[in-house]
Amino acid sequence: MRFLKRKIVLLVVGVFLVSGPDEKGSKSSKFTPEGIRCVMAVAQQTILPYESIGVLIRLRNETAGLKRVVAAWRVSLGIGEITAEGVRWYGYDPDAEPIPGPPEPTAIELGPGESRTWIAHLDYHHPGRHVFEHPGRYKIKGALGYQIKGRENGYFESEAIEIRVREPQGADAQAYEFLRRTELHKFLSERTVHKYPYDHHVMESLEAFVMAFERSRYSELAQLGLALMWMHGVEGRRDLTKAQGLLTELSQRTRGAMAARVYYYLGEVAKQQGELIQAEQYYERALSLKIDPYFQYLVEKAQAKLELRRSPSKR
Repeated sequence: MRFLKRKIVLLVVGVFLVSGPDEKGSKSSKFTPEGIRCVMAVAQQTILPYESIGVLIRLRNETAGLKRVVAAWRVSLGIGEITAEGVRWYGYDPDAEPIPGPPEPTAIELGPGESRTWIAHLDYHHPGRHVFEHPGRYKIKGALGYQIKGRENGYFESEAIEIRVREPQGADAQAYEFLRRTELHKFLSERTVHKYPYDHHVMESLEAFVMAFERSRYSELAQLGLALMWMHGVEGRRDLTKAQGLLTELSQRTRGAMAARVYYYLGEVAKQQGELIQAEQYYERALSLKIDPYFQYLVEKAQAKLELRRSPSKR
């Protein structure tokens, strides 16, 4: 029954994913108001196998007037594997996540130049295989709303973005071969700690992996995963001090967009500890680095919430 429900939902919300975008980018819809554009951005376009990607979908009013838009507001993602025969598209069906039906259409208003943002994540496709399990080239695209026959719902589709999953080299290659023989790769993503069960045995294995392959990027991802486990809770116990220690250590051995990601989570830990000034300092540090669009959005959103928390009168 669950399998059938999954198929029905995918057919309803993912029709656009079958054919893929045209050669010029996104396809138009008769339900898409003029001057409204759907734009997608991703955290990174070059990754290793088993790396996950954060996705931003923005709906932007590119006109000089107010626009009222009606749609069933939910993100759908399509993945296209680039092969010698062309691009093979399929709809992303996230593993170990609820399967809600399409929401009821509601209206939003966008002023001139104003945008609204939704976030999504690409990691494991049902029934449990990573989207980017092997090296290769892919295209991804996103859409908001659904094209339902007989109903004038808004439907907005982005242009496709190419993702390159590079062949691991050196220490990354050794770590990748190890991960292919285990289930530890499921805990290299920010989202998967909320999706898959883990206990202290899993954490001990992940800690050993971090040390054994400390010169690889996979080791950095695993250490971040460990920190998030302590933030989320291990067998019912959260330990923010341990999470902070792992993140602080990781911030000293990584750089660029990964370091910015770590400082965002240090800010989240500090916020949960009630250290609001320190949290703001971590967020500012994240923004000062080469941060990717996905985490820039998360940091700026966290800053806005922090400002409201520090200044209740502004609510």
